[in-house]
Amino acid sequence: MGSMNVYKFLEVRYNTKTKNVVTTMAAVRAILQCSNIVYGTATALNRATNIETWVIIGSITGICVLYTSVGGMKGVMWADVIQAVAMVLSFVTVIVMGLIYVGGVGPVWKRSYESGRLQIFNFDTNPTTRHTFWTSTVGYFFSYLAGASTSQLVHQRYLTAPTIKEARRGNMLSLSMTASTVFLSQIIGIIIYAEYHTCDPIKSKTIQNMNQLVPEFVMKVMGAYPILPGLFFAGLLAACLSTMSSVYNSIPEIGRAHV
Repeated sequence: MGSMNVYKFLEVRYNTKTKNVVTTMAAVRAILQCSNIVYGTATALNRATNIETWVIIGSITGICVLYTSVGGMKGVMWADVIQAVAMVLSFVTVIVMGLIYVGGVGPVWKRSYESGRLQIFNFDTNPTTRHTFWTSTVGYFFSYLAGASTSQLVHQRYLTAPTIKEARRGNMLSLSMTASTVFLSQIIGIIIYAEYHTCDPIKSKTIQNMNQLVPEFVMKVMGAYPILPGLFFAGLLAACLSTMSSVYNSIPEIGRAHV
């Protein structure tokens, strides 16, 4: 259609009212998404650094706005590449050090299996069941499909590709990276459960909320090593900034759709 705005299709296919309703919903979602991400990251960093949460929120937001506005889409995409590497390295580091600390794969598997945390092959078709094979595969596929096909921030990335073939290749790479990140996160989750399966950190007042659980585990496992905790928190910030910069870069187009 000769437009960078994915919501322009709604105006052409339906009417202006439909486009305005959808863009308003997209704007609200973007605000809530960024707020949730930056607050969760800030509370996690607060646990490790004792810096006030509002200071961390302001710093993260300011840095993100600066490099997004100066670098544009090219800056955002290059930053995403570097941040993706930092994320994967931090995840792998936490997994390796966590397994060593807990005692290996055996204790992690045993404690998770005995408590019913491993439901990989639960083929229950009841839609009210929280975690099944179907919700983790079919459900996640359609969830990813919605974002990959109708999101303004993803649409802008497609337009940077020289050909449709390259855009499709980039989408498949993004899918594989997203799936890998989710998989690594789940492994970290069962490792943390194996460590705290007999002691709830919140009930024991070790942490104030669940956002601080992973940083608490990281500092407990890797606190004696001067570099490794920093690598994890670099990955945490990378995940936060990657999402926020993509959303910030798409907000002008979402707003312009109303003009």
